[in-house]
Parts: sequence; C-alpha cells; structure tokens
Amino acid sequence: ILPASVPSRKTLAELVKNFKKSFKNASGSASSSPALTELLDAGRPLVRAFQTEVDALTKRCKTSDAAFTELYQNFFELPDPAGVLAAAEHAMDSYRDEVS
Repeated sequence: ILPASVPSRKTLAELVKNFKKSFKNASGSASSSPALTELLDAGRPLVRAFQTEVDALTKRCKTSDAAFTELYQNFFELPDPAGVLAAAEHAMDSYRDEVS
C-alpha cells in the first residue's frame, strides 16, 4: 500500500460515516427541506472524495501498466540465452570429463 493511500482511505471512511449519520437524520425528519439540504451537503464531499480516489487509482494503474510494458519490451528484445547456456553446459561436461 502506498503511503498516500492510507490517509485517503481514512478520509473516505470518515466521509462515509458522516454521510450515514446525515442520511439517518434526514430519514428521521420526514424529508424536510433542511434535512434534504443537509443530506446533499454531506453527499457532495463524499462523491468528490471517491472521484479523487478513483482518479488516483487510474493514474497508478496507467503508471504501473506503462512500467510493466517497458520492462517486458526490454526483456523481449534480449537474445535467447538457450544457445549460450547449451554451450556452457557442453563446456562444463567437457571439463568434468577431463578432470575425471
């Protein structure tokens, strides 16, 4: 978990908690205009916070995808080591036969 995501998650949890309280208060007051206004006022920051978190996750996803793609391309462009490894194995076998 990135260090920036922990406070963000705590903020979201607090906003959800406050929204739930506002929702309960609004439900108990028979949808009066002040209660509805309070509910809307509590909901706006919650929606903004979730949108900010989604934007941050999208940015992290794009960054990690780009890093993975770059790493994959670098490995893909490397020559196949099978020939070198086979030659090394053959050399080791020859050396073992000479020593034995």
